[in-house]
Amino acid sequence: MVKGITLGVVTSMLTIGCGGRGDNVDVDLCLSVSCINYVSDQAEYLAQDGLNNIDAANANLASATGENIRIAVVDSGIDSSHTEFNQRTIFVFAANNDYQDQVSKEAGLPYYINELTAQFLAVMAIDTDLKETGFTNRCGVAADFCLAAPGNNIRSAQTGGGHTEKSGTSMAAPHVSGVLALVTGHFPSLSASEVVSRVKATASLDGLTGYFGCTLASCGESAMRAIFGHGLVNAEAAVSPIGSLFYTADGSTDQPSAAALRLPNGFGQAFSHWVANLDVAMFDRFDGAQFMRKGSDVFASKAEGTMALIAYSPSQNKGTDFAADFGHYSQSYSLGNTAYPVYFSSSARAMNLASANFWGDLSGLLIQPSFIPNQLHDQIEMPFYQGESLSLRPFMQFTKNTQTKVTGFGFNLLWQNKDTHLLTSLSSSKHNLNLGVSKAYEQNQQQIQNIELGLQQRFNPSTLFFLRTTYSQLSTHHASTQQWGLKKANLMQFSSGLEIKHKAIKIALGLYDPGHFTNGEISLLVAKGITKNKQIYYEKESFKLKAERRLAGFLAAKGRLMLSHKQAIDVSLSVQQSPYKKTHVGQASLTAAFNF
Repeated sequence: MVKGITLGVVTSMLTIGCGGRGDNVDVDLCLSVSCINYVSDQAEYLAQDGLNNIDAANANLASATGENIRIAVVDSGIDSSHTEFNQRTIFVFAANNDYQDQVSKEAGLPYYINELTAQFLAVMAIDTDLKETGFTNRCGVAADFCLAAPGNNIRSAQTGGGHTEKSGTSMAAPHVSGVLALVTGHFPSLSASEVVSRVKATASLDGLTGYFGCTLASCGESAMRAIFGHGLVNAEAAVSPIGSLFYTADGSTDQPSAAALRLPNGFGQAFSHWVANLDVAMFDRFDGAQFMRKGSDVFASKAEGTMALIAYSPSQNKGTDFAADFGHYSQSYSLGNTAYPVYFSSSARAMNLASANFWGDLSGLLIQPSFIPNQLHDQIEMPFYQGESLSLRPFMQFTKNTQTKVTGFGFNLLWQNKDTHLLTSLSSSKHNLNLGVSKAYEQNQQQIQNIELGLQQRFNPSTLFFLRTTYSQLSTHHASTQQWGLKKANLMQFSSGLEIKHKAIKIALGLYDPGHFTNGEISLLVAKGITKNKQIYYEKESFKLKAERRLAGFLAAKGRLMLSHKQAIDVSLSVQQSPYKKTHVGQASLTAAFNF
């Protein structure tokens, strides 16, 4: 049998023979050490400071005494004063070749010294057909920290050059040391005990056979573990995910984020495809080991998100309860005995609030960006100048949550004659934006500068053409690990249609663009890896927004059915085409409200 010590480190796996030099035996392996001369008390080597830079030490120490081993190992590797060494070093012992039911006393040290267990492995030998060899010691009481590896007719480098074939558990143990080095190289953030746990968890008893024919099916797990411990070491499985993979947006592997992080709505399919191809670090729930995956494994794949409903606004005389859910509510009052009215409005669609009085119940047909959630805002509007056909109306917007806060201001310039109404609206207002990667980090408030142009052209008492376009400039919002950032982002929207009225029924048919960015940049700090001290690090990924104009059709109708002179039903119908999949219906709605 071959005696030797195999030293495995992050970049090294070197087999050293007695009296000779070691030869590199694996890829990316490079380590310079002095030859180790074997003496009767080889445990002396374990106490040397040279081991402090070694991650895995594989040994066949048949001539050392258990007491010396105990003293050397405890003093050198386990004592609390050697914290770094304790976290990094793994001992791999050959089980020995006496065909006993137990490993040698040296390979079974953790059975007597519990503090060794997490970073200690014993190795028994199997042959090429996965059968227990006739010379190997079995795992026995060392089953919890024992593995099986090939040890029969193993081709190896020999002292003085060349190669030779040898058999023994000393040939099996280096296989395990090699896998430990491979795992350590793949996952530098894992501690020694976590590396050992990963290698043990991915070993398997499947396909193994005892020397006298015992299998997992015939003898059961307990008997097989007494022979093979955790089973045959598996390098491929050891560097593959064991548990499910997760992503974290808060820098902690203890608090994984949602299973699928969401994309902000309304940023286009090119943006979604870019996110799907990002390189992203994910982590194994088993031990936090890092795996690089694509963004499609982390972020929800739905490109378009939720679209705002296009439908007529509810009746204006129903107050702010209606406005809180949908559409708008407005009333006007005369100021004293003058002809100057004061306009009060409320709307859940804050981007439409500035022009709510101009559009009336058409306001619900004018879509707002899907990344801006509905939130009730109020507005006060007063004429600064009121002419026969021209008026200038400044306004102020505010919210009423725990306290009243001014959220926006601007003015409306209106020109009108008998059949034509024109609107120019300029505003600056604060809005909540859904730019969080999950609901936990959902909204942030952002300033939006908005220009709106509107036209209502009446052809006859029952037919009206309307057109509205907006240009919005969003203020810069810096990216974080939990919020998408925006820089110099400009958004355009468009709605147009024809309304036909017959008695108490209105029908509108038209086209809409849910919004497209003409320019700008969206970015996010994305997890890219984890350091040795388990600190997740992030890098900024940015995407240049591109114009993706998407027109789709809509049909909306509303009417009042009188049940009696005091009772009526208000019915509203809406069907809108998906702007992302033209052959699909994006949304459809039918509502009925009873009036008493």
